[in-house]
Amino acid sequence: IQMSRRIVFIGAAGEMCRLAIERFAKAKGDWELVLCDIRPELLSSLIDKLPKGLASAQRLDLYDKENLREVIKGAHLVVLGAGPYIRTSAPVIEACLEAKIPYLDFDDDVESTEHALALHEKAKAAGIPIYVGCGASPGMSNVLVVDAANQLDTVENIDCCWLVGDERPGIGRAVLEHFLHITAGDCLTWEGGKRVNHETFVEIGYAPLGADLDEILLYETAHPEPVTLPRKYPNAQRIRCLGGLDPAPFNGL
Repeated sequence: IQMSRRIVFIGAAGEMCRLAIERFAKAKGDWELVLCDIRPELLSSLIDKLPKGLASAQRLDLYDKENLREVIKGAHLVVLGAGPYIRTSAPVIEACLEAKIPYLDFDDDVESTEHALALHEKAKAAGIPIYVGCGASPGMSNVLVVDAANQLDTVENIDCCWLVGDERPGIGRAVLEHFLHITAGDCLTWEGGKRVNHETFVEIGYAPLGADLDEILLYETAHPEPVTLPRKYPNAQRIRCLGGLDPAPFNGL
């Protein structure tokens, strides 16, 4: 009898993770989805939407090493959707390396992204892949950059831009903590063809962001794209991430 392949989702009640779970549920294959969250009661509505018997929910505190080891044991893939990644990434990656289980996340913090990249040799020795930053930004943003850059002879400047309004109620504490982290303090970026340090929300830029948002004032923020994209475009003069809130007065808060 062929056993089903277990995929463990950590932080399964989060917005990004829920979307990933729904995509996996539609994929062909004999999957068993284990949905873990520190508040498993939030998962009942999601499990009801999925094919019967495909997914199960359980409580997991990812900082409990023994609990984490037990939950991921024998998994074919661990997906980390719990943020902020500056606190959640390291313990889960290290557990996956120890157990030799492939790992994937939606990491959008610079420090944890760099920590994951520094584990390349360890992952290679363990014989497992580590997929970092596979969300919307970074993730889809990087794919869009490469798609656009492939149509150019040379790449000089890359600006990754985002704008957040009131279109998403109930975004959660992790998102707010991440936002405060990337808009205050230092900001690693790429300028003059080299890695430099800026202060966040000081450098500015303008970008058209659709519909009636023609040229929007945006501010430089700390994000992984200016750290990872220079690996592909080392000759670029400037690579930065710019973002802001709509309506504009919220930026002042």
